Amino acid sequence: MTIEEMKKAKEELGYGYEKLAEVCGLSTEGIRRIFLGRTKRPRASTLAALESVLGCVLDDTDGGCNTDDGHDKNTECDTDNEYDVGGQIVHESASVYGKVPDEKQGKCTVEDYFNLPKEFRCELIDGVLYNMAEPSLAHQITACEVYSQIRTQIEKRNGACLPVLAPVSVRLFEEEETVIVPDFLIACDRNKVKRWGILGAPDFVMEVLSPSTGKRDATLKLEKYKQAGVQEYWMLDLRKKVMIVYRMAKEATPGVHPLSGTLGLHIYNEEVAVNLDALSEIIDEYDRPMPSES
Repeated sequence: MTIEEMKKAKEELGYGYEKLAEVCGLSTEGIRRIFLGRTKRPRASTLAALESVLGCVLDDTDGGCNTDDGHDKNTECDTDNEYDVGGQIVHESASVYGKVPDEKQGKCTVEDYFNLPKEFRCELIDGVLYNMAEPSLAHQITACEVYSQIRTQIEKRNGACLPVLAPVSVRLFEEEETVIVPDFLIACDRNKVKRWGILGAPDFVMEVLSPSTGKRDATLKLEKYKQAGVQEYWMLDLRKKVMIVYRMAKEATPGVHPLSGTLGLHIYNEEVAVNLDALSEIIDEYDRPMPSES
């Protein structure tokens, strides 16, 4: 699909840059630069994300467009083509929230997931592949900051727990067709650590919320983490500058903490803590509109 065809499809859908970015799980500025010809060699994964949405407008007679429930009509995963995985990657805004997708919504397997081309960033939940947009700079730096702070404190305590920064594949249940990629996790049972990733529930998980993945983090993945036995789940909201904390066994409702002061990890009896002021400073520095090129 050419850029000109994408432009035509965008117009037919009536999408602005912001709406298209939300549906595709991409940045508004990135899409704008591609359509204005300023990005001469767009990434293959970016083009694939655009084509998976806009391609349906031009090819809606071949059975490849999303149905009303947001999932592709095809039922088999095609991982042979480098750039086209059979339309099986479902984008955040197209998925069904409030419930875990049932078996009819996707038949992809863990093997299909691991056979995908490396440039595709996605998660597999109950046989359905969900697109993961490339993280923003603020997203990446805040996740790294939390990892760095916690790792330093664990090492000072000579702790056995393993802090791991994304990307790392996590299979919460061996019998399920589900592979999740948290932004940051802590695994204290080293028997769960495998060569390819983590098998079983980590003790602690943190996700940095973004427009492309936030609802999935707060619904589908939250329920999966609860079911699997994750003890503590943090969600960092960059826009609202708060940390949402689920302590699964201790509290029925989450705590909401402004990014000020420190916040202790329940799995360490609050003795290991994160400096929230440092996260707030990172957001102020990096999570702001960048000046457009003239």
